[in-house]
Amino acid sequence: AALAEFENIKATDYQSMTERVEAVGSRVMAYTHDPRYALGTISRFESEEWKRPALLQFARAMRTDLFDDVLVAALEDAEHRAEVLTALAAAPPAERRTAVLGDALAAAMRYQSDLLHDDVLPALAQALVLLPPDTVRALWRDNRSRLGELARPQLLRKLHGLAAAILHADAEAALRAASRHQ
Repeated sequence: AALAEFENIKATDYQSMTERVEAVGSRVMAYTHDPRYALGTISRFESEEWKRPALLQFARAMRTDLFDDVLVAALEDAEHRAEVLTALAAAPPAERRTAVLGDALAAAMRYQSDLLHDDVLPALAQALVLLPPDTVRALWRDNRSRLGELARPQLLRKLHGLAAAILHADAEAALRAASRHQ
């Protein structure tokens, strides 16, 4: 199906032939006969805008044999990295899920959140809620110092996006803290 879309991509929709190739490749690379080679190709994509959907395809395909390769290829851009790592955390091996979500949380704390259009933080919060509360508390402790570095609007966006995970970690402490600041 993705290959059929190739005909619908017009050269005028993209800046260059390279971008056109990356657009098509981002849709099909995870399903090729040699996925390791495909990951190597994706790592050489010039645009992180096309690298992100390609890596998301690998994460969603849940190829456990490529888990480490996708992890290594994860993006530099903090928002895109958080999104790919969150998707990757849904794939086995389960024993590595906590570390991957910890990396995703660290990346999420570095990018500029958008209160109304942020898809990354809610997805991350949903993934964190699936972990035991004490594990989420530990991940939150490792990352909460970054909140002090954020401007107030960014801080509030992070807390809003991660509210479900924060409440899951320790609902009583979160409610006590909120009531002190009213």
